[in-house]
Amino acid sequence: RRGRLPLAWGTQAMASFEAAWPARSLRELMRQVREHASAGGSWQQTMNGVRVQARTLWMQLSSAEQARFLRHGRTLWSIHRHRIPDPSHARLEALQQTGRLAIVAGRLEGLCQVGNRVQARWRRRGQSGMEEATFDLVINATGPESRYERSRDPLLQQLFAAGHVQAHPLGLGLDATAAGELRAADGSIVPRLYSLGAPIQGVLFECTAIPDIRDAAQDLAALLCRRL
Repeated sequence: RRGRLPLAWGTQAMASFEAAWPARSLRELMRQVREHASAGGSWQQTMNGVRVQARTLWMQLSSAEQARFLRHGRTLWSIHRHRIPDPSHARLEALQQTGRLAIVAGRLEGLCQVGNRVQARWRRRGQSGMEEATFDLVINATGPESRYERSRDPLLQQLFAAGHVQAHPLGLGLDATAAGELRAADGSIVPRLYSLGAPIQGVLFECTAIPDIRDAAQDLAALLCRRL
């Protein structure tokens, strides 16, 4: 996002991080993370510790603070949290230094096919002028659509049309409880309708990695067993 590449992974080691509550604002939480990182060890170790607490930290922030994080902090979180192997990072740096890779932050304004190539128009961030060039290949790597109400998937379209689900207020998947119980259009919990992983990222935020999904599946299975 915003022309930023993931940072190098660095280490698997983790520095235990416990937020000193009440840290009800994003600013206060960021201050604590910075102090923890500067106290010793590497920032990667701090991030690894924050990552395992991310779900709890997210849910303790108010909706307004969560929205503020998505506007101002999400990109920085992504490049620090979703790091890449050191050799891959070194390779990307080498490609940039030799001029074979250019990272441009901006907004794509249009694509059209010209023969066997693709003509692209974009506007660099902070500039009003338009740029244009022709490429052999364009890959959309922006990830899955997080606004599920826009989805063309027939199942989601039917669920929305019937009022069985509603979009999360922050535009991240579906509204639900922390246990994965989906909420109907009127805000009530829908009987026998559950989800886990990406569809409820607005509720838990960090819930798409395999360890998160595995734990969520185990918790949901236990909940279903109790109710059955």
